Amino acid sequence: AGYALYLDGKFAEAYAFYYQAIVYQDGETPARFNEEITSVLTALKKDAPYELSRAQIKKLFAYSKFKPYPSEIAFDTIRPLIINHYTKGNYVDAIRYATQYVIFRPNDDKIMRILKASKLNLD
Repeated sequence: AGYALYLDGKFAEAYAFYYQAIVYQDGETPARFNEEITSVLTALKKDAPYELSRAQIKKLFAYSKFKPYPSEIAFDTIRPLIINHYTKGNYVDAIRYATQYVIFRPNDDKIMRILKASKLNLD
């Protein structure tokens, strides 16, 4: 999606997709990723990748049906996983998943409590 936006001349939107890919990357980057993001950064006249806040991304895609956010289905799947890790005492894994989860679902009190309790249990 990011490269298609780049080809359409929507460089800021393309960067948002690549930025999200960097943030949520869990392993090696796909082939040609560096070339693609370098092209987008060059078009934006930037020397290096830069941070984007959730509000900035939201503003970029305010009237678009495509957004560079992780799927809501993924978060529905991750929630029971976080609870399961916490229940089994796997606090490191609970923290790892819950930290990203609460960014996108900050009003989920149960996961917020699990995140705090997991951090306390590791201390």
